[in-house]
Formats: sequence, C-alpha cells, structure tokens
Amino acid sequence: MRLALIPHSGGWSEAGIVQESRQFLDPLITRVVASHEGRLTSRWGFLDLDADNVQLSDIKPARGGGIAVRVYETAGKAVSQKMLALHARVSSAREANLLEDPGQALEVQKDGVRLDLHPFEIKTFLFQLAPATTR
Repeated sequence: MRLALIPHSGGWSEAGIVQESRQFLDPLITRVVASHEGRLTSRWGFLDLDADNVQLSDIKPARGGGIAVRVYETAGKAVSQKMLALHARVSSAREANLLEDPGQALEVQKDGVRLDLHPFEIKTFLFQLAPATTR
C-alpha cells in the first residue's frame, strides 16, 4: 500500500490536489533506449492544454482512425475558451461521446480546438491528422 499526504493551504482545488494525486497514482512510465540520430529535439511534447483545472484523461488511437483525446474539469469551475492543441498537423476535429461516436465538427485553430467545459464535465475530442510531409 502507498499513501501520500499533501499539505496545503486553501481549498483542495486551488492546491491542485487532483493533479498531484493523478501524478502519484499514475506516474509517467518511460523507457531508456540507446542514443541515436533522430529528427526530434531533446524535449518534445504531444499536446498543450492551457487550463489548470482541466486534466488529460486519455489519449489513444480513435476507433475510426485519428486520435481520441479525453479531458475532464477537476475543480467544479466552468472553463471557457481555453485551448487544447496538438504538436502535429491537425486536419479536422470533432467532439465525440464516451463511445467515440463523432459529433459536432469543431473549428481547428493552430492545430487545436477551443475548450468549453461545465464543472466536472468530461469531453472527448477526435482529431484527424494531416498526412506527414517529407522534407
């Protein structure tokens, strides 16, 4: 059994308890490989999410192709016009239900979409990536 105590002042949402507990319960698993030449920089991420109270829940291949990204609001505070952007060329995006059935088409801005979430709401987004270009 593992136990974590997180001393904090103020309320649990302001202290980021959900994010801290997620990191404790689901640590990032990495793999060490031998050094090799490659196109990636020494530091790289797959997506950016600019809302502190929105947590990434899943990112995986979508049932119908593309990538499914699921997020949820953690602090009971509505989120308006925040950005979820991929570090890839996005050709289209749609909202989806939890079964990944495609829903409303979304406007793609800078390889991402604008987020609007109600308190504690869960949303799934389906992204279609543009074909990779060769250099």
